[in-house]
Amino acid sequence: MPEEEYKKALNTALKKLSFKDRTVCEITDILEKKGFDGEVTGKVMEYLKKNNLVNDNLYAQRYIENFIKNKGKGKLYIIQKLLQKGIEKHIIDSITENITEESEYETALKEAERKNTKDFSRLFLFLKQRGFKNTIALKVVKILKDKEDIDF
Repeated sequence: MPEEEYKKALNTALKKLSFKDRTVCEITDILEKKGFDGEVTGKVMEYLKKNNLVNDNLYAQRYIENFIKNKGKGKLYIIQKLLQKGIEKHIIDSITENITEESEYETALKEAERKNTKDFSRLFLFLKQRGFKNTIALKVVKILKDKEDIDF
């Protein structure tokens, strides 16, 4: 493995990481698409992991915080997105186990109130598309429906 090719691959990875956090899978894919062989890619990934420049655990934690607080997404949506980004299932499971049903319910209720619709079947579908479980979406819809009945 030529040292020049390793440096070029490392610089490519560092440049991509300078824009935003990436997963191990994403950096590996980027390097492979740029034409670097497996040995060079492996050595670059080893360096990045050793220096904590790519860390799937930390990435998943930040991703979850962002999607729950800022984007109003449910646990199922988050799990699906992390799997698509190449995060290993055991990492996802260990991090998402901290998402309680109560916190998911609060997020779903906030999103439903923000949606501000009287069409409860559409509201249910909206919450499902945002990654909330059926039970949570039904609970939110029922509470908002009961609240509307009281308002009249």
